Amino acid sequence: MSEQDVLSVTVASDAPSAERREELRAACAANIAAGRSPYERVQIHTRGEVEWIIAEHGWSGQESEYIVKYELIPQGRTVECANFSGAWMAEVDLSGMALRRANLSGANLVRANLRDIDLVDSDLSGADLGYADLSGANLIWANLTGAHLREANLSNARLVFATLHGAGFARCDLRGAVLTHARMDAATLLGDVRLDDRTRLRDIAWNGASLTQIDWSQTPRLGDEIQEEFVPAEHGRQAAIMPHRWEAAARTYQQLAVVLREQGVSDAAARFAYRSQALQRRVLRQQRHYLRAGGSWLLDLISGYGYKPMRSFITYLLVIIAFAALYFVLRESVSPALSPVDALIFSVTSFHGRGFAPGEAVSLHNPLTILAAGEAVLGLLIEITFIATFTQRFFAR
Repeated sequence: MSEQDVLSVTVASDAPSAERREELRAACAANIAAGRSPYERVQIHTRGEVEWIIAEHGWSGQESEYIVKYELIPQGRTVECANFSGAWMAEVDLSGMALRRANLSGANLVRANLRDIDLVDSDLSGADLGYADLSGANLIWANLTGAHLREANLSNARLVFATLHGAGFARCDLRGAVLTHARMDAATLLGDVRLDDRTRLRDIAWNGASLTQIDWSQTPRLGDEIQEEFVPAEHGRQAAIMPHRWEAAARTYQQLAVVLREQGVSDAAARFAYRSQALQRRVLRQQRHYLRAGGSWLLDLISGYGYKPMRSFITYLLVIIAFAALYFVLRESVSPALSPVDALIFSVTSFHGRGFAPGEAVSLHNPLTILAAGEAVLGLLIEITFIATFTQRFFAR
């Protein structure tokens, strides 16, 4: 960075001049007299001006709604939140600022630097946040109804319990973002947003939000499987967002699979439904339901819970070939001895329970006959498994 750039950054962060302060005071007074918000349509150029305005009015951005309601109000204390509704703050650097409960509805924050900003309980409804950098921003319980976020950077942002009705997330970067318990609706736009294996989507109220414009192939897994839960404690709110990770992740995948299936995104729906079953097996194992977990593992192994049909075909071939090899080893126990083709045919018919006795005068206690009976039982169990898993997948909606 050149010396001129350093000087420019330093000046931008300084408090406004006396002349500029009078301009801001006059604009504020005119707006209030006209019944508008204090800084509606007022251009605020620098971080220093924002900090001066906050100090001028005695506003605070430190307390959340929870603290105000349950700690300050009982003591008779009042704290006025910052009101920049309708203000023009495009390209202003507000990174790292604490603006909790701030009223930024309808504000122009295009290309603003909002990295790591604390906007808990803030009102950003109708705000223009196009191309803004909101990476790492704390937007827990924020209201983004109708906000415009075209190509905004929301990587690692926390939108827990955020209201996103009608918000436009066209081409937004949501890699590593936490949208746990966020609330959307049919007007919410999720066009070409970028997700990754750190993005968390647990218990979102989708309410008809379209997921068809997202490239789900870029997200084979979700961040809900991550071990640690870093959402900070917000007094009594923490208990609502700290369920067991595997169970919660399984539920997330299942909920997402249902929504995607309803919207015709079948491939992604199948992948997430399968992942839900795999995680549920971990839950069963941790709960010491070993028999159920073992049965679940067997279903996964031989059919992928009905979502991996190729496994069923491979399982069928392996069982047929394995028993055919055993029959060929025991070929001398019947007369005439079985050829490789005879052993294969006998294995196929035994598997499907339609076996016949090869050779002449084969007794029931013959090793080959006993083995064929075992294959028939195994074949019946595998066929039942196939029918159950595929019926569950294709007909149980």
